[in-house]
Amino acid sequence: MQNINRLKNEKEILITKAISWVLCSMVKLHRQALKNYLSKHGGSLPKIALRETLVKLKTGRKTKDKKNKGVMYIHTITPHDLT
Repeated sequence: MQNINRLKNEKEILITKAISWVLCSMVKLHRQALKNYLSKHGGSLPKIALRETLVKLKTGRKTKDKKNKGVMYIHTITPHDLT
């Protein structure tokens, strides 16, 4: 998490995607720690990283649903999902 905190203000797309990848990879093994981190630091993370991580927490999938031609799940995520 220290590296994420250090890099979260970077605007380079590859850095923001790397942050997203690291956060999403934590869903399976470190779910509660990830939720705690997002509750505390979510407002300062790159928006795409936060969005993709929240979708992964909620659905267990990537951001897009192939059945609905790319419709994003983000509308189903609420702050309650982080508790």
